[in-house]
Amino acid sequence: MKLLNNKKILLFISLIITVAISFIPSMGVRVEGSYRFFGYPAQWLGYHGDTRFSFELFGLLLDIFIFYIIILILSKVLKNIILKIQK
Repeated sequence: MKLLNNKKILLFISLIITVAISFIPSMGVRVEGSYRFFGYPAQWLGYHGDTRFSFELFGLLLDIFIFYIIILILSKVLKNIILKIQK
């Protein structure tokens, strides 16, 4: 649990989860015609065919923040559970 206390590590894990979930076909990929949009819960990358991409910084930051908060809360809950078990 000490590993997850470091904010930089939490941020890095959140970034990895954001990118990984964004490319899961049934979850993070939305298809509209020939366009593809990536990101969950917020869209942050769009593919419009050939070499045309769009990037939404706010969507990426929002996704990272959401996963950061989820991991932080889960870390604290697991830490409390482990401490209660050890007593």
